[in-house]
Amino acid sequence: MQRGTRVLRLALLVLLALAALALLSPSASASTVVGPAFYNTDQTWTFAGSPYYVRGAILVSANLTIGPGVDVFFDGPHSILIFGGLHALGNLSAPVRFASNNTVTVPQWGSLTFQGTIYDSEVLNASVDRPTVAFEFQQPSANITVSDVAVTRAETYGLRAAYSRANIALYNFLVEDSANGALIDNSSNVRMTAYRTANLTDPGEFALELVTVESSDFRSLDFPGSRIQVTSCKWLNFSDVRANSSVFGRGFALEGSDTVNITRIRLDGYTSYAFYSEVSSSVSVASLAVAAHTGTFPDTAAYVLSTQAFSLSFAALRARSVGLDLGASPGAVLDHIDVNGTPTGLAAHLSDQLQLDSGTIGNASNVAVRLSLSGSGSAVRNLQVFLAALAFQVLGGGDDYNVDFSVGNRIDGVPVLGIYNAPNTVIAPASGFSWVYVWGSPNTRVATFLVGPS
Repeated sequence: MQRGTRVLRLALLVLLALAALALLSPSASASTVVGPAFYNTDQTWTFAGSPYYVRGAILVSANLTIGPGVDVFFDGPHSILIFGGLHALGNLSAPVRFASNNTVTVPQWGSLTFQGTIYDSEVLNASVDRPTVAFEFQQPSANITVSDVAVTRAETYGLRAAYSRANIALYNFLVEDSANGALIDNSSNVRMTAYRTANLTDPGEFALELVTVESSDFRSLDFPGSRIQVTSCKWLNFSDVRANSSVFGRGFALEGSDTVNITRIRLDGYTSYAFYSEVSSSVSVASLAVAAHTGTFPDTAAYVLSTQAFSLSFAALRARSVGLDLGASPGAVLDHIDVNGTPTGLAAHLSDQLQLDSGTIGNASNVAVRLSLSGSGSAVRNLQVFLAALAFQVLGGGDDYNVDFSVGNRIDGVPVLGIYNAPNTVIAPASGFSWVYVWGSPNTRVATFLVGPS
């Protein structure tokens, strides 16, 4: 009996020792309830106090630092409102986590809101799950950096910014399984690098929507199943943009904007226009590629309407109807344009002084190049056309045209030139023109051959 009592006592001592060790272990943490609260002095949330349960709004007018590995759980639709500064300092092995406390009914909490901030802020190596808006930037006055952050299941936006003149920098930013990606309105000095979206859920969603944004750069963007809208912006730079969709039209839509430079962009699929520019100026595209996505080709690969000073330096375009369509966009400069398997390669309407220098257009069942009311001062040079119903078509409206096809064009086995209702037109043709069709165009001069009334 005494032996059994001693064994029982020893077992109890072992259990007590293990419990004490567990309490002293660095991996163990307590929990802390915070909010509603107003921090007017610097505060730190540590791993030792994690997880933190937010049960009311947290207003920060000083600096709030959140250490590596800290979990922040929101017990309801509460937010952290930053008027001072926020420093969420996660790392690869110990990220910071912001999430809803209730994982059963899928409630949404509020947001990380930066309102007129006066201190620089950073959110590093963090995850943000089930917010209404993950990051809300409202008139911040100090710099904000968001790096290596994943947003999931946001009810409205992963990021929403308005009236910001501070420097906002986002690196390696992911928005997934959320309604929309990022909306930036009336702001400047935004830098986004390696921004991705996946599985956006709003029926009219955008991965990136820019409204009245100035002096900003967007690099390495990847938006599967989504699109980009740019409205009333200026002085923007884009590079390495990829997006696709078989549902939406206008994969990259540019409206009412000025001085937009795009280095490389690939847009696959889309139902109407993959690339779209309207009522804009000084739009420069160094490289544009458009192809099919899950069997869906756009009706028109690129549509440029009422855009002044448009330039496209390299393009590989595939579409159901038209490769590149210019409407009321005089002075366009095009180079290295490749369109294959599209009924009309290039169409220009009310777009005088078009300059096309080099490219290939093939398998065009309608026409390779159509100039409609677009002849004055236009030139097409160093273009190879093969397997087309017609190489060049000039459609007039009683206007006098001066069109130059004379330099370096190579036309293989197709009728070369059709001139319709364009009187008094002077055509400088490529050498070796074998077929020329002229209709309703008296006093039209093709090289030294004058066409009389028809």
